[in-house]
Amino acid sequence: MTQFRMSKFLSVLNTNQLLQKRLYKKPTKSASYLSLSGEVLYGVQPVQMALSANRRTVHCLYYNPGSVRTEQVVQTCQDRGVLCRQVDRQGLTDICRQADRYKEHHVHQGMVADVSKLYHYPMDYTMPQVTQSPPVIPPRPANSPPPVWLLLCSVKDPYNLGTIIRTAYYLGVERVIVTGTRCDLSCTVSKASSGTLEVTPVFAVRNAPHLLQSKVEEGWRVLAAVMQTDNADSAMLPRMPVDCLSLTSPTILVLGSEGSGIPTEVMDCVTQGVYISPGKWVDSQLDSLNVSVAAAIVIHKLCSTVEVDS
Repeated sequence: MTQFRMSKFLSVLNTNQLLQKRLYKKPTKSASYLSLSGEVLYGVQPVQMALSANRRTVHCLYYNPGSVRTEQVVQTCQDRGVLCRQVDRQGLTDICRQADRYKEHHVHQGMVADVSKLYHYPMDYTMPQVTQSPPVIPPRPANSPPPVWLLLCSVKDPYNLGTIIRTAYYLGVERVIVTGTRCDLSCTVSKASSGTLEVTPVFAVRNAPHLLQSKVEEGWRVLAAVMQTDNADSAMLPRMPVDCLSLTSPTILVLGSEGSGIPTEVMDCVTQGVYISPGKWVDSQLDSLNVSVAAAIVIHKLCSTVEVDS
């Protein structure tokens, strides 16, 4: 009996030692941190787009050679007199973690830049950090479709914001505006937008109802993404399925955050609601789409279906 217990004890001990060996990780070399002049921008496409747009100051480029695109970006920086430093991939990862220490894996593609920050362009207030005017939009041709603007209410997730900016730019939205609580135009937003943030000015407004009311007076339609059956506050709002949506006049599309939705004072300015019907019966707890997905569906239908007055 004693021999059996001893054998069992040794078996458990060996198992624990094996688990400890499997869980043990060799300690990595301590990360080296750099003193940055601005913020981190990582990924070949965001850095390349930032250089093309010329809205940021590039203080230094850290790179790991290995691709033609990387060498092209390095050459561009060297031609502009930007300091370029070769760093191994782990070193680049360490630099990225200075910007986001909670993210496990940064897809820097062997390129990280120390750049100046991007700010929202204020529409009804001033910011001392914003010294440049927004990029000039070319005049609209006489036969072009009505303009579409996008108003985002308290969309705080940088991945959602970046995805929406990329979608809006690609599908032809003329202006992206944010209001309420908003996230910074960080490297995470730029990476999520695949660099589109670098060429897309993002505006900010504090008094969104005033902006919307003034646009309604100018003949614009204020369209909001809503639920098919909504609360009592917007029960009287006329709404249509996204399949019936078309661009008949200048339009501002309003989207709310997934947590708090569209504020009441903004909903009071909305003239039309649009909803996306589910493809089948869904659980009542899953009653909507991610805001970036909903934005893509509505913007695509809105910008691709234009009705011209005869």
